Amino acid sequence: MKKVVVIGAGGLGRETIEIFKLQNEIRKSWEILGFIVEKEYLCSKSINNYPILGDLDWFDENKEVGCVIAIGDTKSRKRIADFLEEKGILFYNAIHPLAILSDFVHIGKDVIIGAGSYISVNAVIKNHIVINCHSNIGHDAILENYCSIMTNVTISGKNHIEEGVYVGSGATLIEQITIGKWTTVGAGATVMINIPNDVTVFGMPAKMMKKS
Repeated sequence: MKKVVVIGAGGLGRETIEIFKLQNEIRKSWEILGFIVEKEYLCSKSINNYPILGDLDWFDENKEVGCVIAIGDTKSRKRIADFLEEKGILFYNAIHPLAILSDFVHIGKDVIIGAGSYISVNAVIKNHIVINCHSNIGHDAILENYCSIMTNVTISGKNHIEEGVYVGSGATLIEQITIGKWTTVGAGATVMINIPNDVTVFGMPAKMMKKS
């Protein structure tokens, strides 16, 4: 079995532990060791019966253990991923058994896909990405590194979601548009045009509200 820890013990981290537990019910594949948190969160011994093992320095003596970064904030995920890449730490994926993926999908490393999500044909999901529950990724869509797609999001066909984009719950993106790097799409927004880098958009249709 593969030894795995989950980085982050918030809601997404606890949901990710549940994904590994459900995978084990189908086929015993994972030895789930517990949570890794950053120093400022070292205030509990365990959460949901899984231990808090320590902070990121825990990997100095446990480099054979793989991980998933279960943190929704895209910039925090990049910072942690870069730190662990330098240490040579393994990254695993956490894909819920009730997610549906085409046979013709590219999935990178350190990817979380929640229950009820659908990844369509020839979509490309790169590294360090969260796709939360009941979200749809259309055909030929590309999600670059560090993106966070929250619950009930629709990414339409041939969308290009660039590095570090955060898409809030219930947002809808029409087909063949690009969302620029490190942009935030607000919850419930309907995006009908290309969006530049480093901005925040809200509304139906979505309009730029501020620079990120």
